[in-house]
Amino acid sequence: MLNSLSPRPGLFGARPEDMSRQISAAPPTTPTASTEKATSLLGEHGGKLAVGAAAMLGLAIFYKWRESQLAKNDPEEYARLQRLKAVIASGKAKPAKKTRSQQAAHNESQ
Repeated sequence: MLNSLSPRPGLFGARPEDMSRQISAAPPTTPTASTEKATSLLGEHGGKLAVGAAAMLGLAIFYKWRESQLAKNDPEEYARLQRLKAVIASGKAKPAKKTRSQQAAHNESQ
């Protein structure tokens, strides 16, 4: 019988017997219900988590590349982006002014 931590056969090239040896070498612990549930979820959704992490890494690389291209091709827009990033990082962004329609709707609701 497969251990709950071992992946399905053939998943990412890992064999269940290799995983069983690694798991059995770990020191014995007394798992709680939450750790058993977490282990079960990771076992069932590990591939999905890996795909999500790879996608996030790909986006980070793309945006870094895009920023460097912007610095080369459009210095004004790059400077604007840097100012926006500085405001966001400081957390001191000014609240956006309400448009006339938003102000009118607010006044009507009171």
